[in-house]
Amino acid sequence: MKVYLDSNIFIYAAINSEKMGDNARQILQFMEEGRFSGATSFTAFEELLFVIFKERGKETAVEAGKAFLLLNNLELINFSKESMLCALDGISNYKLRPRDAMHLAAIKSKSIPYILSEDSDFDSIQGIKRYGLAGLLKKMS
Repeated sequence: MKVYLDSNIFIYAAINSEKMGDNARQILQFMEEGRFSGATSFTAFEELLFVIFKERGKETAVEAGKAFLLLNNLELINFSKESMLCALDGISNYKLRPRDAMHLAAIKSKSIPYILSEDSDFDSIQGIKRYGLAGLLKKMS
């Protein structure tokens, strides 16, 4: 099973000390153990750094960035001109915000059928099933 991980999963894992953070860390552990194959884009890396830098400062952002880059079983997807055109299509046709449209473009570029995200904006996209943290944990249990 290949799953695209939205940036909010990495952010929750890095700085959320409540149930959402625990669930995100468990999911990343499952990925590292090879229970599923993960993918994300450099947009997720940028979002992770931006949010954590703003919320917790430079040192925490750097630590979170290093942890992200050291994850096993996580493919990092690059963007091509075609995928950027796909992102524009996502903005036009699905009314996605630009960063979410970039995530959609990455998903489509690799034909990944699942996204792990707490963002319900992805629910309206045909051909992609969104799991929330609790839903994917339940599926994997």
